[in-house]
Amino acid sequence: MTDSVELSVGIDVARETLAVAILPTGEIWTEQNDEGGRAELARMLSERTPSRVVLEATGGYESLVVAALGLGRDPGCGGESASGA
Repeated sequence: MTDSVELSVGIDVARETLAVAILPTGEIWTEQNDEGGRAELARMLSERTPSRVVLEATGGYESLVVAALGLGRDPGCGGESASGA
């Protein structure tokens, strides 16, 4: 039997960059937050098939990342910050 490891991806979205971390592998890297960088991120993640992707939303810059990754909006995810603002 092969043990499968669930991968979790965190992406810190900024105007110019995407800081990416994968657990439990410990992979980290940065992509440019432009069309080419988002395409490369999508390619890299498609090879890894993570069980979850979490984005730190920053001023609407995350919407293009969500679209590039083909992520739908999860019904469990709110559109507000933790403070409710």
